[in-house]
Amino acid sequence: MLGEIIIFLLLLLATALSVFLLYKKTKRRFQRKTKRIVAYNDRLERQRNALFKLGTHNDLYRGDIYSSIMKLCEITSEALGASSVSFWYYDEQKHKLCCYEEFFKRKHWGRMPIDLRTEKELLKKLQHSRMGTSSHEDDRNLFAALMNDDSESLLYCTIFLEEGFRGVFCIERREVSEWTADEKAFAASLLDVLVTALLIYDRKVLEDELFLQSAAVSSTLEGIAIIDSSGTILFANKAYGNMHGYASSTELKNVKIQDFYKEADYQRFKKELLPLLSRRGKITVDTFGKKRHGAVYPQELSLSVINKDRYVLVARDITIRKRVEQKAQEHALFSTLSPSPILRTDKSGLITLANPAAVKIFGVDQQKNIEDVLPGLSREVISRCIDEGSTSTITLQRDRHRFILTLTGLSELQIAHIYAKDITELQVTENKLKESEQFLRTILDAAPSAIFVKDREGRYTLANQTTAKIFGVSVNEVVGRTDFDLCAVETQAERFRKDDQRTLYENREISIRREFLTDRDGKRHVFQTVKRPLALGTDGEVTHILGVGADITESVELQDRLGQSLKMDAIGQLAGGIAHDFNNLLTGILGYAEVLKDRTISSEEVLKAAEKIEHISMRATDLTEKLLGFARKGKHKNVTITLQPLIEETIEICRRTFDRRILIQNEADDTNIHLKGDPTQIQQVLLNLILNARDAIRSLEPEVQAGKIVIRTESILIEHGNSLQNSQLAPGRYVQLSVLDTGSGIPENIKDKIFEPFFTTKEAGKGTGMGLSMVYGIVANHGGSISLEPDEKYNTKFTVYLPELELSEKETPLQPPVVAQPAGGNGCILLVDDHYIVRDVTAKMLASLGYKVLTASDGVEAVNFYKEHNGEIDLIILDMVMPRMSAKECFRMIRGINPHVRVILSTGYAHNNIVQEVMDEGMVGFVQKPFQMNSLSQVVSEALQH
Repeated sequence: MLGEIIIFLLLLLATALSVFLLYKKTKRRFQRKTKRIVAYNDRLERQRNALFKLGTHNDLYRGDIYSSIMKLCEITSEALGASSVSFWYYDEQKHKLCCYEEFFKRKHWGRMPIDLRTEKELLKKLQHSRMGTSSHEDDRNLFAALMNDDSESLLYCTIFLEEGFRGVFCIERREVSEWTADEKAFAASLLDVLVTALLIYDRKVLEDELFLQSAAVSSTLEGIAIIDSSGTILFANKAYGNMHGYASSTELKNVKIQDFYKEADYQRFKKELLPLLSRRGKITVDTFGKKRHGAVYPQELSLSVINKDRYVLVARDITIRKRVEQKAQEHALFSTLSPSPILRTDKSGLITLANPAAVKIFGVDQQKNIEDVLPGLSREVISRCIDEGSTSTITLQRDRHRFILTLTGLSELQIAHIYAKDITELQVTENKLKESEQFLRTILDAAPSAIFVKDREGRYTLANQTTAKIFGVSVNEVVGRTDFDLCAVETQAERFRKDDQRTLYENREISIRREFLTDRDGKRHVFQTVKRPLALGTDGEVTHILGVGADITESVELQDRLGQSLKMDAIGQLAGGIAHDFNNLLTGILGYAEVLKDRTISSEEVLKAAEKIEHISMRATDLTEKLLGFARKGKHKNVTITLQPLIEETIEICRRTFDRRILIQNEADDTNIHLKGDPTQIQQVLLNLILNARDAIRSLEPEVQAGKIVIRTESILIEHGNSLQNSQLAPGRYVQLSVLDTGSGIPENIKDKIFEPFFTTKEAGKGTGMGLSMVYGIVANHGGSISLEPDEKYNTKFTVYLPELELSEKETPLQPPVVAQPAGGNGCILLVDDHYIVRDVTAKMLASLGYKVLTASDGVEAVNFYKEHNGEIDLIILDMVMPRMSAKECFRMIRGINPHVRVILSTGYAHNNIVQEVMDEGMVGFVQKPFQMNSLSQVVSEALQH
């Protein structure tokens, strides 16, 4: 009994458990079904909302296909939860599917086109199905080209319009899933929306095309009208109305076209043209149109049949074409008479006209192709020339002849004229000209002188290699540039430009004896240049400048070196007279010194003797200065010179040394003539000319070695166009200095060479040939010139022209210096001189002036002494030339001890360049030996106040 109860309880428990489990299972099924129903309702709601959005999207009805598809893709992605939505349209001509728009992760873009020639199965599948999916593996492989790499499931909808397959609409998901019936129905609805958008777009495209065609018809220059069989105008564009004098095309509606033609032409149109038009469908004739007010013009009329009762009429005003045809007829007549070949071709290159010259030269007949007659002239070139209505030139070789062809295209007549000119002889001449030009270029480049041509603006238009080498560039780099572009020193370029302007404005050749040019390496060259105006135009106007410049740098340097030697030669010739004067001076000094030794003479006689010694010493100093002036080398003086005293002094020197039979006569102008320059060099010019005159007299036979030398001066005015031989001189006042003699004269065959360096007629060892060359250089440096001029009375006449100093520029002639009394002072002075007499007398002078004097015999002793006593010394007087240490070295070492040391330089070589170099080291004063106490005291006083 107990067992049965247990079994019953167990059965009851099992039944209860089964009922509970059944309840749970039923509940879960109900919940899942409810969830699916809710999800389905949500999906339907999203789809309804999506369709509502599409239905209210205005872009669908405006024909904006891009915006429509973009919005469609975006809404579809939201409604179906798709990972990507795209529209592919079919390009039938290219056989490609092109991705118009893809929406993915809230972004829009396109994808690469799919070539359906390699995807034939895909195309076949799409063209034979309205909608499909790719949920299975085989389908995914087939539609792989349409899907993204991460998509697993595809729903596609194909689009067909009247013209056939148009494209495919694709919806993709990342997970593999079946597409439900409602999703497919929704996709079909989307497809209907897309088809509607495409139809609206096609309609808009058609409307736009019709609008453009209408606009083209309205705006064309050709008159277009539609007429019926009775000749009544049903439609006319604006051009047709304007062509016949109507302001608006609406005025022409229902007007008869017979109003626009002569009666005879209209009757021909009705009886002949309309029947012909019915048979052919289209005809074109030339006729004459008539404007509203009766004016007649040539017209081309084209007629086409629309249907049996309506025709299209196209009228063109061919007034210009008729004129061109008339010109073409005139041209044909000209072609017949022309001696040059003339051809006419159509657009295909077929020759339609050949004048007799073309037939004779080219052997051409009509109806031949131009390429067969003139190889190298293609039909493409002719066609382009006709289309563009342009003119072009072609050079062509045929047999042994060379032709230049001129092609002129006439687009109105669709023809081209070809003018041929035989340039064989011209080419030969041109080649010879080039050879001649190359020959001349070779000669120019081989010339050692710089040869160039400039225009009025100073630009080089021609230059040889020498010119280019001077500037350190190539010839091509010189041409087109100016001196300001090429010169390393701007002031030199400015001087060249002034010479160019002078040549142009004065319209005459000028000669520049010496001009300087610094090259790119910093080396200075000296040139002797001639510039000449060139009139290259037909009107004779000066347009260019020809220049030839010879580099005389080496000659000038050699001339300068030998010039110093020549000076010394001149001094040698004067040695007798100078020695005579100097011995007389020494005799006086020694005599008065002996007098001073006599203790019996009075103090008054001692003072007189001392004054005489001082006076004689000053004359000796003056004589020494002149000797140094002849021998010095360096910068020229530029002071005011009174010419008359200088001439008298030179004549006096020569009279002392010349043979007494040679008379030197001074016929110089008594008035004081002034000029600016170096008196020593001017005296050297005069002395050399007098010496040459003397040598010419001495070259006569021994029994007649007597003669006369005459010196004359005159102030003259040289004006522009003056007939003087020295026409290269600028206008102005000049001093004319002439030296005449009765010597042997100068032979005609050497007159052109006398100013050349090293040229001489003297025997070997008796002359360097540098005398007149040096004179020439000195005169040129002073802005003057020298020439050999004829004279009726004298055998030789040299004339020197030097610029006269204008009255407003004259300086006050130097007055004899007022002898100031020696000024005393105080302070300590270190006197450094290696000559004991100079050291002793200078120390006594300084001591008598009140100064404390310390002495040193050379630079080494001075430096050592200054190291120990520099605090005591206020001033140093330093000799220029000393043993063991030069003045420059001594000064540098002393300044190293005390940078503010005050030093006076003392020397007897005041005009030597080395003196200036030492002074530039920082000297505070200079005193020239021999000096007097008053000049010494003045220099010392100024130095101590420095």
